Amino acid sequence: MKDKIRIGFIGFGKRVENVYMPIFTKASSIFEISGFCTRRPERAADVIDKFSLRDLKSNKEVAKNSDVIIAFSPPEVQYDLLNTLTGFSSKILIETPTIDHRIPHLDMGCDSNICVSEQWPFLPLEQFKNKLIESEILSRPFLVQNDCRTLDYHAIAQLRTYLGRDAMPVKVFGSSVGANIPAFIDKNGNTRDEPEFWDISQVVFNNGAILSHNFSYNCKIAPFRSLQTLRYYSSNGTVISGKKDDKDNDYEILDARYIGKNHETVSMDIEVTKSASGAALEISDSASGVTWTNPYGNIGFNDQETAICTLVTSLAKGNVLYSTRDSFIDSLIMNAIKQSCSSGALVNFE
Repeated sequence: MKDKIRIGFIGFGKRVENVYMPIFTKASSIFEISGFCTRRPERAADVIDKFSLRDLKSNKEVAKNSDVIIAFSPPEVQYDLLNTLTGFSSKILIETPTIDHRIPHLDMGCDSNICVSEQWPFLPLEQFKNKLIESEILSRPFLVQNDCRTLDYHAIAQLRTYLGRDAMPVKVFGSSVGANIPAFIDKNGNTRDEPEFWDISQVVFNNGAILSHNFSYNCKIAPFRSLQTLRYYSSNGTVISGKKDDKDNDYEILDARYIGKNHETVSMDIEVTKSASGAALEISDSASGVTWTNPYGNIGFNDQETAICTLVTSLAKGNVLYSTRDSFIDSLIMNAIKQSCSSGALVNFE
């Protein structure tokens, strides 16, 4: 790149150290770290010693020296932080999720671009699945399902991306069910002896589409609960992805079909080209001609890092892929699901 994207941190906790710094270190040809600030002097000394970064002392100085600010704060003070940052920073990335209803209103009324760092809808496979919709191979789905594949709010973010961000929830109905199950050895070799609980829910949207969210944590850890899938059903096709036996393989189950020009069923022949580390470099379908290519394929990212880098580089160009409004609505949906599942009552948004 001719000009590197300057990244500044407000707050420097373990997530910066464990998630963001490896990304920007690997992609040093794209990014440079302008500096950071933190309210804790002892942490500042530790960051300087460990990473040799500049302590810019204040939020304003971080903004002045950065193209993109990545801001960290507890949820209860996130609004106050953003309220100060929007005055002197044009591109801000905040951590997920957004739960304060004032933040989307602040976002809409300011000149800053504020993006929420919710990476799950932007994993390589998710980008490919959404490209099938964008290329009009498949129409927008009328039914989307999370069957234990993704946890809670992150699943809602993925599923609502399929539906389109203009789809608004109207009502939610959920229920919970549980059972005492025998002791079992989990996928990590540990013996577990505890009850199992499921949340079963449906969300109806203003366009008539339905989101189904079914989740039990045992599906993540119990070998006898094998399938974990994300599904979408459109008027002309079906896409199902997920895992069965290999907990580390996000591409274990991948089935996509659509109705062809002659009314025949076309089964997609999807090929995933991976790096030595297992990250997707390219996902292509020879039947439809749709291909997703990793723009960071030579850097050595894993899939999660690819998703985060996609959010950051898009924000640097002024494109917000996942807004505070998106995050707040997805949080609202998940909270309504939990409320309905625990109470058995219908939750209306209107």
